[in-house]
Amino acid sequence: MAASLTTGSVPRHLLALAGPMLVGLVSVIGFNLVDTWACDSDDVFEANDAINTATLMPEGWRAPAYACAGNDDWYYLGQHPAGTTLDIDIYFSDLWLTDDDLDMELYADPDGDNTFEQIALSNTGSDDESIRFTTTYESLYFVRVFPYDTLDENSYE
Repeated sequence: MAASLTTGSVPRHLLALAGPMLVGLVSVIGFNLVDTWACDSDDVFEANDAINTATLMPEGWRAPAYACAGNDDWYYLGQHPAGTTLDIDIYFSDLWLTDDDLDMELYADPDGDNTFEQIALSNTGSDDESIRFTTTYESLYFVRVFPYDTLDENSYE
């Protein structure tokens, strides 16, 4: 969380009272707290929170990432012709009370109208998720990684 101090304003005075007795006069400078990060552990791929800001994920590439609560991670796998086998894996620990469950979906545009549909899902409820999918049409392919529960967060690669 980043804090910014609003300056140039006259300090406001608060009169602190405890019952009928005057306790003191306190000078307070006004400030605003601005949360500039959706998550304290955002990774280098941000802002990849939507399909139109997806991060390119080259074939065979493996890198550390972090899924924040309520914050999907999108990756662009490229354009692939029919008959291509896509193997997508995410690795993470889903330890009771310490790490949270993640899920993964594969998206494509079956009719070329830029409307992407979920075509595969991995949601095992345990460590790691994996999708193996053989394409049946040429399309752009995207992966969405997200916490199982909207309050969950976890690191993965």
